[in-house]
Amino acid sequence: MPAKISLTGIPKSVEVLSDYYRLSMEEGGTPNPPKGLPKSSSSITYTVLLSHKLGRKLGLPETSQRLLIQGELTLDLPLEACPGEIGVIAFQGQVLPERQEKAPESEQPQTQPVVSPLPPRQRPDLSLYPKVALNEIKVPAAFLARKPNKEKTEALKAAVAAYGQLDEPIVVRPALDGSGYVLYDGYRRYIIARQLGWTTVPVDVRSMDDEASSGVRTAR
Repeated sequence: MPAKISLTGIPKSVEVLSDYYRLSMEEGGTPNPPKGLPKSSSSITYTVLLSHKLGRKLGLPETSQRLLIQGELTLDLPLEACPGEIGVIAFQGQVLPERQEKAPESEQPQTQPVVSPLPPRQRPDLSLYPKVALNEIKVPAAFLARKPNKEKTEALKAAVAAYGQLDEPIVVRPALDGSGYVLYDGYRRYIIARQLGWTTVPVDVRSMDDEASSGVRTAR
């Protein structure tokens, strides 16, 4: 039974003969070489014979692409017909896709992680809250002793300026002496309103006793 073989490579010395194409292909040595060949052979030259029909399918005789040739080994070819070490009668073949050279890591494009955009924050309808003059809101000393984070304040200020309103109302309580209001929550929003030159702000007025209202809630 004839031995089957597969060869890959770019064909060399392609000849157009009357009944077939003849070409040469080289393969590296194999751990199981055909009988009579030394195991130390680094490469073997094959003489491949294939039909005109198969040759035209593979783009012969002009092709310079890598081919995969499948065929049968034959020792029956005369020496003048088989200049290589081993003769192969091809019965099937195909053009292999070009190899893509892998670029060094330093040259490979750096892909950025895909970040899903966050939905815009839903802002409340501040028209439901009464507006009071900023000058009527007294700021407790506990707030004045603290400075809101500058970066957070600037970021919120930009958003407020772009949107045209605060993201939340400022929380106040009525002053015990009846003169305006006392800030309870939203010192950062109070500062931003002043920096933007606003004279009035929406407020959430809450009734709180002295003990509850004396604490500093947050600089939000």
